[in-house]
Amino acid sequence: MKLTRAIVTVTAFLLLQILSASAWAKQPTPGTYIKQDDAGRTTAYMYITANKGKGVMAVAANDISISMEAVDVKEYATEQMVTDYVENTAGTGGMGLEGFRLTGDNLRHSLTAASDHPRFSPERFSVAWGKHVEYALPEPGRITVRGCGENLDGTYVYDENMECITTLPALLFAYEKTYCRAQYNNQNAPSGWYALERTADSPAYPRGEHYALQVNNPPKDDFWNLFADSRMNIVMDTRYTDFHFLFVANSYKDGWTDSAWRDFTGSDRPDVNALFLHQYITRNAPELLENPNTFFRLDNMHKGKHDSVTWELTILRPENDGATKLGTALIDNTGHIELIQGDAPVDIKKFSKKTKKK
Repeated sequence: MKLTRAIVTVTAFLLLQILSASAWAKQPTPGTYIKQDDAGRTTAYMYITANKGKGVMAVAANDISISMEAVDVKEYATEQMVTDYVENTAGTGGMGLEGFRLTGDNLRHSLTAASDHPRFSPERFSVAWGKHVEYALPEPGRITVRGCGENLDGTYVYDENMECITTLPALLFAYEKTYCRAQYNNQNAPSGWYALERTADSPAYPRGEHYALQVNNPPKDDFWNLFADSRMNIVMDTRYTDFHFLFVANSYKDGWTDSAWRDFTGSDRPDVNALFLHQYITRNAPELLENPNTFFRLDNMHKGKHDSVTWELTILRPENDGATKLGTALIDNTGHIELIQGDAPVDIKKFSKKTKKK
């Protein structure tokens, strides 16, 4: 393992030295860039992100990530790629030392949220396996790409009027760098799979508001779920009855919670309710979330009359010898929440009756 890491480091260093020099030296500005053909038609987009926030994914999310998406005349994606960005020693550009590519069936399935949940696996690449991408910064607002192939190579120009999103490959890239590092490093390992979900509560689609995925990586017989919004304000991992918040952006409270939940009227899905509860606590009891590893556990459910359902979620802070209970939240399928701080017991049935009277 140490020898492999050393080879990667030396290889990356030598490749960085041979990138061409330029008078202008600067890291790429985060935002959206477009590539056009000679007729002025947009043929590809580039999204550069560096997400500031907290949680176990924070380091990977904070790294500069460059996503590219080739599109046809109808603006449908024909190819997607995401890489990291490592500045060269001359400060004239940089390289993508590793990343993902989605083409063919993998791309099509990654864009398809269907009832049969078609599976896809990103095509990983690494400088250690002989594949890298080069980025040149000839002048402010322009980035030239080499090593991505005909559809993605070329010069991209910054467009200040376009909102920047976190593409699905970019989300998975940061996720795997955090959770599946050993899996990612092993070129010959089974790749596992992802599957996009679409629900009435969380519509997942390209350039949409949310990504909701089934995850099987590294491969097992079971799977878990991953949720994020397309600006990566929040990323939640759901395993069995536990809800962990892997990344919460610094702008989460001020720039997203109002717009994301303005029209929410409840859900029959515990995972959507967990996301709703997180923003509720962020607004009303932020001290409970000071530790970014605080998580929720679904402990009870009560079905009342007239299709009413109430869930009991315990708020837990992990400790070395287990977890400390910070409080309990009761939430029903109309979006009503009752928050009880501390470790006092609660009566979920009384909450359900009180909600019905309201």
